[in-house]
Amino acid sequence: MKKSSAATHFEVLLPEGQKWFTTREVADMLGRTPQFVRDCYESGRLPGHRFTSYVKGRTRYTYQFHRDTMLLFLLETANYEPEDFADRLVALLTNRSTAESQAIFRKAGVLVAPKTQPDSGRGGRLRATGTC
Repeated sequence: MKKSSAATHFEVLLPEGQKWFTTREVADMLGRTPQFVRDCYESGRLPGHRFTSYVKGRTRYTYQFHRDTMLLFLLETANYEPEDFADRLVALLTNRSTAESQAIFRKAGVLVAPKTQPDSGRGGRLRATGTC
């Protein structure tokens, strides 16, 4: 089953290769408290699994959340579409100087593509100029 571009967008927020998450891990990823995660589970907003154990006469609950339910929660609670995010990022970068843009991409570990401009002597083909 192919994931939507929105699910792929949120996939980078989750640790690679990990399928199940504890309450603490989910809280850390969301920037919230473990109690918030438990409340979301109890209200049905965050599907997961609750395990019951009994220690010294006390009931203890532990929770596990599958990667797909985390993606679903992120998709449902986002107040933007992934395309909106990309559009805003492009708009932000468009208003930067070439030097600022190159510095941003270098810090992000992205190869900076050279600017192109028409080459009047070659039938209107584009010619790469500048340096990375």
